[in-house]
Amino acid sequence: MIQETIRAVKEAEAKAQQKVSDASVCAQGIIREAEKKAGEMISKAEAAAAEAAAADMEAAKARAQGEENTVGEQVEEALEALRKKADANREQAIQAVMDSLF
Repeated sequence: MIQETIRAVKEAEAKAQQKVSDASVCAQGIIREAEKKAGEMISKAEAAAAEAAAADMEAAKARAQGEENTVGEQVEEALEALRKKADANREQAIQAVMDSLF
């Protein structure tokens, strides 16, 4: 009877050890799969972030180009106004010189 009990305890210990070993193998598999999925998720997130950054960069370039065009137009308008003023002043200066001569 004692031998049967000892044998039963040893068998139970062996089964328990096998279950622990099986659980360890299973856990390692789960960990590998989780790491793989995490890597895939990180890669997807990085790709999405890169796409968003590229889109933001293109939008910023478009805004900058629009502002550059607006500023260019304003500069041209200011130059044209200065040219007209200079032409008007030249005419006045010529007239003043002509008046002083005659």
